[in-house]
Formats: sequence, structure tokens, C-alpha cells
Amino acid sequence: MMKFNNLFSKILIYVIFIAPVVSADFGNYSAVGRNGTAVYSKDGGKTWKKSKVSGKKIYINGVVSDYLGNFYAVASKGKLLTSRDGGVNYSAKQLNTEMQLSSIAHDGHGKYVIVAEQDTILISSDYAKTWRVIKTDFKTNFTKVITDQKGVWIAVGNGGAIISSNDNGESWKKVHQSPMKSHRRDIAFDGKNTYAVVGASGYINVSTDKGVTWSDHQIIEDRRKPFLESVLWNNNGKFIAAGWRGKVFVSSDLGKTWENAELDKSYRILKATTNGSSQVIMVGFKGLLLTSKDAGKTWKLVKVKKLRRHLHDVAYNVLPDLVPSSIKTNEQCQITMNLTNRGDVAVPDGLYKNPDQYTITVQRKKKVLYTVPIASIDPESKLKRVGASVSLLLPINVQKKDTLILKVDALNKLRESNKKNNTRKLKFKCKIK
Repeated sequence: MMKFNNLFSKILIYVIFIAPVVSADFGNYSAVGRNGTAVYSKDGGKTWKKSKVSGKKIYINGVVSDYLGNFYAVASKGKLLTSRDGGVNYSAKQLNTEMQLSSIAHDGHGKYVIVAEQDTILISSDYAKTWRVIKTDFKTNFTKVITDQKGVWIAVGNGGAIISSNDNGESWKKVHQSPMKSHRRDIAFDGKNTYAVVGASGYINVSTDKGVTWSDHQIIEDRRKPFLESVLWNNNGKFIAAGWRGKVFVSSDLGKTWENAELDKSYRILKATTNGSSQVIMVGFKGLLLTSKDAGKTWKLVKVKKLRRHLHDVAYNVLPDLVPSSIKTNEQCQITMNLTNRGDVAVPDGLYKNPDQYTITVQRKKKVLYTVPIASIDPESKLKRVGASVSLLLPINVQKKDTLILKVDALNKLRESNKKNNTRKLKFKCKIK
């Protein structure tokens, strides 16, 4: 219980906050793979269900989440797949190529890049609606592309090539050639200056100057040179690399040294992702799904019924998260509060274009007392900035003893990383002397 004293109006106000009472979807993941296989999780990776995919004979090689809660996946035969419901359903679109597409990335501002076999790159400047083919001459099959979201794109491929673009994929240059021209399979970025690239022959390439220059680190153990398929950056300060025979290596010093954290040798890990904190999910051969909640220290094998196909990639749904906070009452016993975007990205444009679909409501028992569109309390679109807040007054007179239920996104239209914090049950005492 909290006590507020107002010396001018002599109002004693007591407010009790109770934990959220509504539980809903959070932590969406989608994993894709062989023969049109895809699975999704809406509970942080605890349980998984099979997706419905149009096109069963295609190999789905890469998947990424955009900032509106959609998943985009790339596949063989020039297919681009899209899911707008958290990975439950995927629809296929034919791009203007028959090449096998390997990886897709975006900068959050409408620019998308797909890399493919036979020196082929596709680019889009309109949120993946239309695409153009760019041909290069690096004599490689590209396997992965990422961006720093500030204009730099880096791709890797077979033959050890590492290439970069500073003009959203229009032109590319080779920035490094791995020793022995060993195949490069994946690349990760720490969000500041450091990249790590992994692949065959136990080589890990590291750049600490935003991809300008590169060094080579070779991991050799028991005379084996591990084939590494995946690398990711975990926000607790670690690169985690993984591959065949359960090989896992962790670096806590930006790629200078790598510690062996080997798992079961029967695991063949192909790709991994993180939710930005300590959660890591790895996928691989024969429906392999591994989850870790402590940045790779311990792992849990998750089994999905009748999932036997290889999983080639996995992505986390990067979403906004609107959270009500600083809830108080003023001198007139009316409620004031802040609404903060504590998610990873901005709220979508639809929140402002269709304001009646995204609302805040206050109710007493089952009776709705007040409804307001979120857009109307955010005329400057502040919630498009991660961490930004807007304040509002809810013109409801709190009774002497009152219990109210406050709901953000009352119609459940906004895709968020966590809906458990959308509802507050509030108990008030407001006594005016």
C-alpha cells in the first residue's frame, strides 16, 4: 500500500497494485526447414506446433522477423514465404528468379536483402513488396546476410568470401578471403563494432572495426576441425558458435578466445537465435530443437510430435511492448498514468491509421467506464521510439473504496512481445477531507 499526501487539498489517497491478471502470447519464434517444414512457438520456446506452409517440396533456408510481427522466409526455386500471424501460416510468393534463396535481412526502414546461389542477390526498397536481382562476380553461393541497420550490409558464402555493401545492396566489394577458402556459413554482429563469421575448417573470422578489416582464429581440438554452421550475439556479452557433432564454442571477449562448451555429439546444429537476453534457441537435423535460458550454460531438448525434417533456421519475433506505469491519482481522485514502449521496436503505423482498433479501457467489474484510442494520447507518435513514454489522464472519479481494471490494447489487436503486462487490477481508496 502506498500513501499520497496533498497538502493543498488535504486528500489522502491509497493505491494498491496487483500483478497482471491476464496471460497471453509472448516470445514468438518460428523455425523453418526441409520440404516445406515450419514450426512456431508462442510461449517463449516451451512448446511448438507445426505451421501450415503453401508449397511442401521447397527447402526453406532462412527466416527473419520484421518490426510488425511478420516472419519472412526464403526457400528454393526463388520462393519468398510470409507469415503475418506469428508463424502459424506461411504463404508463398514467386520472385523473379529460380535460384535457391539462402538468407534474408532488413534494416527496419523498408530495405530488404536476400542472398542466393550463383552470385545472386535480390534487393527491395518497399518492405519486401517488389524485388530486383543484382548479379555479382565473386564466384560463390551466398549463405548468409545481415545488416547493422545503419547502412552497412555484410554477406558470406562458399569459398571463404566475405563481402560488404554500403548502398543497400546496389554494389558489393570483397573485404576478406578466409584461409584455404573454407566455406563461410553464418555471421553475427554485437550491435557496436564487432562481427564474427563461422564456417568450415574450424576458422572463425572476427572484425572489431565494423567489418573493415578481419582476423582469423582457428579452433583445433582432437585433430578435428569443427564445421560450424551458426553464430549469434547474446546481449549478455557473448558470441555463441555451434555446428556439427554438438560443437558449441562461446567467446566472452569479442571473439579473441573461444571456450569449448560441447553438447551431445549426436546433435547437428544448423542455426540459432536469441530473444536479446539470456534465451537462446538452436535448431538442426531431424527436427532438433534446443533451448537455453542461461545464455548457453544449460540446454533442454524440446520434442515436437512427428517433427523429423531438418530445421535450417530460426527467428524471434521482434515486437513492441506497451506497458502502463506510474499509475497514481490526482487531487480530484482521477487516475493518471504513463504508457511506455518497453519492447524492441516501434509500434506499427496501423496503430495511428486505425485508432479505433488500438485502445485503452477502464472498467469497474464488467462495466466499461472509459475508452480512449492510444493514437489520441500520442499525437506526436512518440511510441515509435523504443523506451519512449506518453502520459494521460483517465477522467474517472475513484470512489471511496474502488477496484478498477485497466486494459492496454483492450481489443487485443497489437502484436506485442509480452501481453501479460497489458492488464492491471487496481484497488483505490480516496478520502477527501
